[in-house]
Amino acid sequence: MLEFNGNNMTLTRGDTIFIDTVILTPLGLVYELQEGDVVTFSVYDNNRNNNFVSNEGFESKPVIEKVFVDRKAKLESSDTAYLSKGKYTYKCVIEMGKERIKETYCEGDFIIK
Repeated sequence: MLEFNGNNMTLTRGDTIFIDTVILTPLGLVYELQEGDVVTFSVYDNNRNNNFVSNEGFESKPVIEKVFVDRKAKLESSDTAYLSKGKYTYKCVIEMGKERIKETYCEGDFIIK
């Protein structure tokens, strides 16, 4: 079961879910993914690193990472089955255009129950 509370999501460990992402422009308009755009959904372990950035300035390795080119991300039951119950952090990053501009467009708590 998937529940949202603002930008925070709660998921039952071992469930398969689909997340329909909506990207808004600074003007509040829905951005439609263009050919070549890539979206990455990553989950980081809060117990390893509260800010998911290491002392060296590099992001810690995500415990889940899904890359997709449309608005739907699928988490398989095997993606969360091994995770301990508790709070993690997620973020969604889009890479746009030939310049590969990276922008974080959502982040929040990812809670496994």
